[in-house]
Amino acid sequence: MRYKHANRRPAVVAIWIALAGVLLIATLGLMMDTAYGLLAGHQLQNAADAAALAGALEVKADIVQARLAAQTLGLANKVVSVPGPLEVQLLLNESNVSDGDIVVGRYDRQTRFFDPAIPEVNAVKVIARRDSAAPHTPLPLLFGPAFGVDAVDVTRSAIAIIAGTTGGGLIALCCDCYCSLEFSGNTDLVLQAAPGWEGDTAIQVNSDDPCAMCGDGSALILEAPETNIVGDACWTGHPTLDTFINPDSPSMPDPLAGLPAPPCGQPALPPCVPPAPPCGESALPCGLPDLGSIRGSGTYSPGYYSGGLEIHATGDFVVLEPGVYVMDGEGVYVNGGNLDAQGVMFYVIGTGKVYLAGNGIIAISPSVDEADPYWGISIFQDRQNCNEAVIIGTSAMDLEGTFYFPVAPVEIGGEGISIGNQLIAWSMWIHGKGTFTIQYDGRFPAPGAKVFLVE
Repeated sequence: MRYKHANRRPAVVAIWIALAGVLLIATLGLMMDTAYGLLAGHQLQNAADAAALAGALEVKADIVQARLAAQTLGLANKVVSVPGPLEVQLLLNESNVSDGDIVVGRYDRQTRFFDPAIPEVNAVKVIARRDSAAPHTPLPLLFGPAFGVDAVDVTRSAIAIIAGTTGGGLIALCCDCYCSLEFSGNTDLVLQAAPGWEGDTAIQVNSDDPCAMCGDGSALILEAPETNIVGDACWTGHPTLDTFINPDSPSMPDPLAGLPAPPCGQPALPPCVPPAPPCGESALPCGLPDLGSIRGSGTYSPGYYSGGLEIHATGDFVVLEPGVYVMDGEGVYVNGGNLDAQGVMFYVIGTGKVYLAGNGIIAISPSVDEADPYWGISIFQDRQNCNEAVIIGTSAMDLEGTFYFPVAPVEIGGEGISIGNQLIAWSMWIHGKGTFTIQYDGRFPAPGAKVFLVE
């Protein structure tokens, strides 16, 4: 009996070895197929990321081209396989169903929600696939067929947006100011595209402060296609916000940073570096003939006015011939009386300030000659002049062009006016009880709208 029992041991051991070998092979196969699936998922994620970024770059200009760009770059990626690479599966999905391979839509960065039903698109969502949902095909396994599993589904997704904009109708340049763009009172600010302009139109706030834009009051109304903020917004009350607010946006470069200063001016400053105090000092000697000052009714020629312009008598009527007016002293001060300045740019230096108010007619428009280096600009405050500008609107104001205060704060109030076509300032406070309108027409776009992944 002992002899027979001893003879059975080798057979039992062989059986266990065989079973262990099968289990080991199965485990190794499972491990290899798992690693293979993870590698395929990584490759699909690369494809989804690249496709979403390529699509986002085109999505505002042309939705069809955005889909084609996404598909082209997505398909340039491969899924590693044995014996050779497999194609990424990425269909055009022109019906734009939400679970399609390439979907265009609107991504709200505040709620982190992607909506394919909103026509104001800013994002592309891509799902790169190797799955069994027709007409796709799943990822074939290497060892799975030996155990009855031929393939698995692997998908990866990405959402990319285009943020910032090249069309800034209102730009607050300060990079770290609290309430860089501030609203109060019964204010209605409207930024809209001028007739004939179909491109980007946006408010841009470059401050990275958590309260870079702020407002106080439930009567506030803000209307704009988009509002891009490097930081975020803080509101008191319940304002009406008829705009897409995009926090965490990229900063927009000053589109006029390269604009040369007229004679008597200062060179451009590095981005987001205001002049060290004291500012507003006299720029004398200027080197231009000094025409003195503008006081009282009359017609005046372009040139350098060390005393600036000052109108406050009700009956005064000042007419300025077209050209560049370099204004020191009082700067451009109108608080009563009438000013007719057509085809004019005010360049405000030294101690000069901009103050526009009163019940008289104030009509300012810039040069429309594109050969003029200062065409389109109505007021350019010197890059060393940080004196606050004040514009108190009335129904008698007619302001056109770009108003540029690169290192100065601007206060806008009153009964509501049209504030030209573009407003660029260090910071802004807008208050009053009227509607303030900017009709942006595509002038002086800033370079560099950016695309990046959000999911």
